[in-house]
Amino acid sequence: MRRPPVIIIGMHRSGTSLVGRLLEEAGLYLGWRQQPGHAESRFFQQLNDWALYQAGAAWDRPEGMHDLAANPLAAEVVTEYFRVASSSVRSLDYLGPRHFAASRNLADFDGFWGWKDPRTTFTLPLWIELFPDARIVHVIRHGVDVAHSLSVRAGALAAAESEDFARKRWRYNIVPRRNRMSMGVQLSDLDAGIDLWETYVSEARRHCGAAGDRAIEVRFEDLVAEPGQIMKSLVEHCGMSADEDWPWADRVNGSRKFAFQADAELIVFSRERAELLDRFDYQPA
Repeated sequence: MRRPPVIIIGMHRSGTSLVGRLLEEAGLYLGWRQQPGHAESRFFQQLNDWALYQAGAAWDRPEGMHDLAANPLAAEVVTEYFRVASSSVRSLDYLGPRHFAASRNLADFDGFWGWKDPRTTFTLPLWIELFPDARIVHVIRHGVDVAHSLSVRAGALAAAESEDFARKRWRYNIVPRRNRMSMGVQLSDLDAGIDLWETYVSEARRHCGAAGDRAIEVRFEDLVAEPGQIMKSLVEHCGMSADEDWPWADRVNGSRKFAFQADAELIVFSRERAELLDRFDYQPA
């Protein structure tokens, strides 16, 4: 192996996409085919979704992965499946034609590389079996902002799913509906969202503790407040060279820092969940 991967983990809606895009600009390769706007490799996204499915879990109900990882035979099967995909022609989906022609598998990629996918927060122990020297980047954001963002997205997805069903309803007289609904309906509730945030952050910190100095945690709020300083530390953590003159401040939106403080209902909610927030060194409004 030439270089270990950089693996970006953290709760959904916490700023992992922002960190991924910024590190990509700094020279970190995050994959050829990505989910638009999210710096998220579809190759790793699909593998992680598959692993969660084997555990009877999903991104919004991930706890089943603990049972799978604790079962030696099940964990071995999933890890071996990851290994086969990473070292076969399937890796073309991540490497792209040019890099695949040169490397043929992920372990031989000649450059700084990695992936970003919040699901990896729960599949990480299996990936570490393949890449034991991986560098971990954990992105964390205030739980109320995350819960609110999840709630807004759940509502938008529910509306989109409803419109899609109405538009295609005639088809279901002939064929069954096969696509999976992905709205995470329970996350319309703020309490459900912040509880899921707690689950992800706890899991990520457990992995970071095990990884020692191979892991770094970055707060979204610190990143948007001091992008130059935070990006310098992240780039160096990835083993790359930091460009002192790079205009990091132009790449971030500082208004997203503690956005919940502008909403009276979210302020009340933050005070109701103050005990949980305090456990992760965050405060209510």
